[in-house]
Amino acid sequence: MKIKQPFILSLTLLLLTSYFLLPTATHQAAVVVRHGDGTVVTRCVTFTEPTLSGLELLQRSGLSVTIEVSDLGQKVCWIDQEGCPYPAEPCFCHCTDDSGCTYWTYWHLFNGQWRSSAIGAGSYQVKAGMVDGWVWGSGQANLPTTSLADICGVSPMPTPQLIYLPIIN
Repeated sequence: MKIKQPFILSLTLLLLTSYFLLPTATHQAAVVVRHGDGTVVTRCVTFTEPTLSGLELLQRSGLSVTIEVSDLGQKVCWIDQEGCPYPAEPCFCHCTDDSGCTYWTYWHLFNGQWRSSAIGAGSYQVKAGMVDGWVWGSGQANLPTTSLADICGVSPMPTPQLIYLPIIN
């Protein structure tokens, strides 16, 4: 059986067109920030990578973020106008005496429960559907019970587009 050249050209065009019209996979994760006065701010972040670090998630949230980078990694000093204004002050500017320490703590929501992060935000890998939390305080979560759906809402699936190309004989 001999395949005609116009058929191969049409099939090639169809495959190429279909490839470029495929929607890019998008993912969502959320950030919950609790300020020292109890105010809670939430943000939904959309991304196309399979994962991103907790620090990247926070930085993409649209909140102002200041970090200090050292040999030990990154420290979050300032979120949404609260914290220590590094480099004008040390990142842990509220931890200078024996009266206690106030700083940004990092949390993850698992099965409706907030858990303190065992690793820094620069190393933690966030996947689609996850919710991260940040608290300005002395180490307690004090974060509201929430979910990705509460923060991001339900996002519609992209509508596939079909293109019909004529087959030329």
